[in-house]
Amino acid sequence: FVFIRSSIVGPLNAEHAMGGFQYLLSVVTLSAQYVEKLVFPFGIKLYYPFHAPSSFSDIITRELGVLVLAAAAVAVWVWKSSMRRTVLFFLLWIAMALAPPILMVKYIQGEWVFASRYLYFSTAGFSMLLAFGLRRVSEKGASVLLLVVALLPFAFESARAKGFWIDEFSFWKKAASDAPMSPTTHASLGVVYAEKKMYAEAIREYEATIKIAPDSAGVYSNLGVVYYKTKETDKAILMFEKAVALSKDASRAGALHARLGAMYLENGLPEKAVLHLEQAVAAGQGDASLYNFLGVALAGSGQYQRAYAAFSEALK
Repeated sequence: FVFIRSSIVGPLNAEHAMGGFQYLLSVVTLSAQYVEKLVFPFGIKLYYPFHAPSSFSDIITRELGVLVLAAAAVAVWVWKSSMRRTVLFFLLWIAMALAPPILMVKYIQGEWVFASRYLYFSTAGFSMLLAFGLRRVSEKGASVLLLVVALLPFAFESARAKGFWIDEFSFWKKAASDAPMSPTTHASLGVVYAEKKMYAEAIREYEATIKIAPDSAGVYSNLGVVYYKTKETDKAILMFEKAVALSKDASRAGALHARLGAMYLENGLPEKAVLHLEQAVAAGQGDASLYNFLGVALAGSGQYQRAYAAFSEALK
């Protein structure tokens, strides 16, 4: 996993500086949290805050208690079961599925250290393990009605949680409510509001994102798009200028320069438009439309020879 990922997107960079002891405590803490959510999947959220423990006292939690009890129960089951190989197979399934998010805690983006989506594949193995366990219990004379009653809370929780997955709006609204200090949830909710043309709400969510993460170039760009659609051109230009200044990706910056150039041209400022459109071309954004805009801007600023050259490139 690490090799393939690194070969595609480059070497892993540690998001969290932690020593060996703190790393070990973090692995124990995450293992406990994931096991607790597997056994009691109530109140599932997209995002959970994670604070790396620094001492043994930090890991003495309810989740650790669940982990210890679950491990003891499984150990007894494996020891006494005639289905030992089957049980071990699905335990390994769960462990393999959770190994990357737990063991790579140093490298996972700050707000995504512990996330419910990492449980998807492991839940399949856990469900199979649970099914075998319930079958063994029923074979020993346990009432089927009792088992059904025991499973009812999980059924009700599934029905309740399904309401948050109806569409993107429900999903991100719940996520932003669960994690009010997460820039990702506010930014994503802003995108959904913008798609629904609820621009005032989109602006509110984007501004909330910027308060939490003021270096978010993409959010400034999205905010600029919304201001442009609400005819607040001056604000839109200001947001795009900030996005360009913060953008670390050359291709993304080039696209922003192209948009800024078109907006300055639209506002009757061909000289400023030329500056941005030329930077867009230098960044590799030179399609026919961009060269055409550049030609218009150059002609508008009196640079007719250069305008002719730009139009010729557009025709090519």
